[in-house]
This record gives sequence, C-alpha cells and structure tokens, in this order.
Amino acid sequence: MFALWDGFPVNPGHALIIPYRHVGSWFEATEEGQEEILRTIPLVRERIEANHAPAGYNIGVNGDGTDQVGGQRIKGRRPTHRLVGAR
Repeated sequence: MFALWDGFPVNPGHALIIPYRHVGSWFEATEEGQEEILRTIPLVRERIEANHAPAGYNIGVNGDGTDQVGGQRIKGRRPTHRLVGAR
C-alpha cells in the first residue's frame, strides 16, 4: 500500500491511497486488502493535517469495475482510495 498527493487535486490535501495488488474494484479486493486500505486512512490524515488545515474530510471509493478501476477515477491504473481535506 502506498499513498501520494493527487497531481490534479480537487482541494489542497487531496491524497490517493493505492494498493500494490491490482483489483478491478473495491468489491473485488480481498478482505485483507480492504482492511489495509482502511488502516492507511488515519496515516494519510496525519500527513494532511501536518501540511494543510482542512475543515473536514471526504473519503470515497469510485468505480464499479466497468468503466473505472476500483478507486479514484484513474483509468488504466491500480485502484485507489481518496482522502480529501475539504475547505
């Protein structure tokens, strides 16, 4: 699992959590894979807090495995999970 700042953020602090193992959607991920993503969220939040002053957070998983990968909408890449510090 790794996380990075979004290159084209919706808001400052928009981060992506990306599993190393490719799956077509969140629902195709193993239970362990889903748990690992969820365990990473607080770590990413700490980095957002250290670098930004968000008023709140949106956490989302996009895609159903048809036209998107199992996370943030990035076609042809690994599924990701987004954590956005909202202003």
